[in-house]
Amino acid sequence: MKKVWSVLWKLSLLFLFLTQTTFKQGFFALLQTNTSLTIMETLLQPSKQTQTIPLSFLVTSTSYDLAMYEQSLQRHEEYSEYEDITVKEPSIPSIPTQGAYKSILIYNTHQMEEYADQGSVVSGALYLQQQLEAKGVEVDVIEDDFVKYGRERDMGYKQLYSVSRVFLKEAMAQREYDLIIDFHRDALPRESTYVTYEGKRYAKLMVSIGINHEKYQENYQTASSIIDKMSKQPIPIMKSTYTIRSTYNQDLGSHVILLEVGSNTNYYEEVLNTLDVFVEMMTK
Repeated sequence: MKKVWSVLWKLSLLFLFLTQTTFKQGFFALLQTNTSLTIMETLLQPSKQTQTIPLSFLVTSTSYDLAMYEQSLQRHEEYSEYEDITVKEPSIPSIPTQGAYKSILIYNTHQMEEYADQGSVVSGALYLQQQLEAKGVEVDVIEDDFVKYGRERDMGYKQLYSVSRVFLKEAMAQREYDLIIDFHRDALPRESTYVTYEGKRYAKLMVSIGINHEKYQENYQTASSIIDKMSKQPIPIMKSTYTIRSTYNQDLGSHVILLEVGSNTNYYEEVLNTLDVFVEMMTK
């Protein structure tokens, strides 16, 4: 049954790629430019009187879409061995909501994740650091090249959590942090990735918690504390906490979270708008 769902998922992603990306737009634009020529002729022998889409644009755009499609498949395969579940509120003693965070560590396990127009999770992490430091928070960002490190050791995409674990353990050995954030972005359809408030768009946030370790309850409590803080402002940015039978390296501490900041279909400005709100609430 699991194999059937996996095949259906891949087919749905392929359908979205063919119908919702720049590949489709470029394909139909070519059809409209010169109906007397075949598409290949239009590409190779464009009429001087007809404005056609440059082949370089189509190649670049389609390559990007294929990369996003492949990345979605990789992430699905990475998670497919786990069973998605909804975890009830942990049965641990209630603790006060965390006050203003004084020290935060940020890193990006998937440093290649980008947004729709510009920017990436790496630039987003650096922006978050800048804004938090302006509020007096001590922030460290792990900027080592995880992809390069993994490539040199024959470690692929699925092993990136093992790669980031190496650098995370080194950073945690140097000092203690009130909060540790693995800064990601999701891969979702555009309509589910943002909210509009007073004419301004904000990317949605989601905390993911792995439950295959003994410290998941404390990390879940950290996620609940963040949601509680974010609920004290009027913009409905936060989604419910997502739980999965994995670890996300959260077994290394009791205040380690994976934060999904927007999606591949979010514009970078929407991401920055959300990070501004996040900083404001995390420093209160």
